[in-house]
Amino acid sequence: MNQLSLLIYRGILALLRALPFPLRSKLGTLTGRLIGHFPTRDQRIAKLQLKQFFPHENPPTVPDIFAQVGATFLESLDLSFILRQADKLVTVNQEDLLEKIRSSKTGTLVLSGHFGNWDLLASYAKLRGIPVVAIGKQAKKHVWQKLLEEQRERNNIETIWRSDSAGLKKILSELKAGKTIAVLSDQDTNVSSSFSTFFGREAYTPDTLVALAEKRGIPIYSAFLAREPNHRFNLDIRELDVTAGTRSILDQFHNHLEECIRKHPAQWVWFHKRWKTQKDGSRLRTAEYLRLLENL
Repeated sequence: MNQLSLLIYRGILALLRALPFPLRSKLGTLTGRLIGHFPTRDQRIAKLQLKQFFPHENPPTVPDIFAQVGATFLESLDLSFILRQADKLVTVNQEDLLEKIRSSKTGTLVLSGHFGNWDLLASYAKLRGIPVVAIGKQAKKHVWQKLLEEQRERNNIETIWRSDSAGLKKILSELKAGKTIAVLSDQDTNVSSSFSTFFGREAYTPDTLVALAEKRGIPIYSAFLAREPNHRFNLDIRELDVTAGTRSILDQFHNHLEECIRKHPAQWVWFHKRWKTQKDGSRLRTAEYLRLLENL
């Protein structure tokens, strides 16, 4: 059954991949917007989090957020349209930092998040000559994991999966080889983490790779790729000060991410339970988390 499901999903993705990029992006936007109108748990979480963290601004609607995620998903099925015209469609705010990462001999750590088109960020870095190795979260189902692996390979994204028991050794080996380790650090997951301020509230944030890089004197950057009109993208990079400790590094990362979100508020995954881990170490279930948001 798994093999049959895999063949069916491969066929569906192949049909979608065959669509021209502009049409595929538009279809993802429309599909995501439609899903965002349904009264789901994720929709409710997004609505409440926007209410709490954008109370005095003009927040996006929940369908706006799902539209962006839909666009990212279908765009990432085949990124060649953007990569072939990257010199025209991708602008970089800090070319000097991009070159600094590319020419590093010590290896680098780049922190990013589920913002804009994060798969395109890795593929673009590879295109620019940066030897990127992404850290990925393994899917729960074998079929989804296989499709995810195939998708990453198609977009030339080398990946170390977090569930791999030899993962840390592989990361150390890649850093010693001068490669860039890229990790999405903006979610509350079941890994070693510590608290950092995000939108004025303590957020439990993965810290293992930050502490490792700090200990070994490896440069750390934050980078986010925002979607702009007409299939254009803007890359914003920042070098982080690694001299003040792990908490400071995570705070700098969050400050950068928050700035990007305030410019493009619909391009972050507002339906993620980002603040579910409490200071006492307890992790709120969905119903508890919703009550927390309602009572903030």
